[in-house]
Amino acid sequence: MKKIFYFLLYLTLQMTAHILRLFPLDFGRFFARILGGFVFYILPIRRKEVINRLEETFRDKTKSEIWELARGVYIQFLTSMVELIFFPKLTIEDIDKMVEIEGRNLLEKLAAAKKGAIFVSGHFGNWELMGAVLVKYFPVNFLVKRQHNIKADELLNSYRTKKGMKIIPLEMTLKILKALKSGEMVGILSDQDARERGVFVDFLGRPSSTPKGPAALAIRTKSTLVSCFIVREGKRFRIYFEEIPPPSPDLDEEEAIKIYTQRYTKKLEEFVLKYPDHWFWLHRRWKTKPGI
Repeated sequence: MKKIFYFLLYLTLQMTAHILRLFPLDFGRFFARILGGFVFYILPIRRKEVINRLEETFRDKTKSEIWELARGVYIQFLTSMVELIFFPKLTIEDIDKMVEIEGRNLLEKLAAAKKGAIFVSGHFGNWELMGAVLVKYFPVNFLVKRQHNIKADELLNSYRTKKGMKIIPLEMTLKILKALKSGEMVGILSDQDARERGVFVDFLGRPSSTPKGPAALAIRTKSTLVSCFIVREGKRFRIYFEEIPPPSPDLDEEEAIKIYTQRYTKKLEEFVLKYPDHWFWLHRRWKTKPGI
């Protein structure tokens, strides 16, 4: 039954994508807003959990403000997914015209150095579009977790690769190391619960099991670690790139990894607090507790 469900879901995604691309991108965004409101009010997937997390984080907001913010989370995510569906229709030039970059000098410096670097972000804003922008500057490999729905996963990855992005499955460590040693860039989304494999750092006032990967890779390969976040400004976007300063080389590796991880997690927190509807609050981010 699960295979049948996955196949029907894939067909629905394929059909929806073909139909939407018959129209301009603005219509796709309008459709996403309607769909986001529908899912929030009629098919409240994890709505109660999202509202609870927002209330715990923004204690000064009223109930109506929290509900409006939660609705915006669903709309933001679905709008980003619809924009991904439009990738086959958009050229790199089209995407470039939509974006302003803060930290362009850093990108140009990394491109000129031709040394590996690690870009770390989260499920924030349209992270897919940010990947397409990076390709303009250098070869970029994105670590992607394989989805259970293989056909849908292949379809979404095809949208990414057609824009020049390279895909590395999350578990292929050797391929990641090879890319960095070749002077290529690696992009990692590091904001999901890492369970017992993670390191606990503070995020939004709570101890959060966070992936060690970006910090460990940067330390072991001596690669530059760069935070990157994309903010929606109407029909346009602004991307912020900033180098994360490494911890002291005199530290024990585990301690250095924790400090590094806290630094880029703090950067994510700054953007989440400033643009709370941009983050994917549907994640069960604090599922793993310290000592468990």
